[in-house]
Amino acid sequence: MFKGSAVVSEWQKSCPENVVKLRTRYKDKIDGNHILTEDLLFTSPSTAAAFVGGSSLNGNELWKTADGVSLKHLEKTEQP
Repeated sequence: MFKGSAVVSEWQKSCPENVVKLRTRYKDKIDGNHILTEDLLFTSPSTAAAFVGGSSLNGNELWKTADGVSLKHLEKTEQP
């Protein structure tokens, strides 16, 4: 996630436990307006999506290009 990204203020019950731990670990990198103050690197698109959205989210479907193409679609059409 890039510095300046907005995150929800509270997580839902469906938020994965590892993401709750990450939000706690990185709470000093989220300002009072729920904006990241530093870039953060996550191990998967879904972990990043859950960190931002505060619930269980599929990052492969959520993250999209400026043209609206999902990461899932990009991976399907990627040639080896």
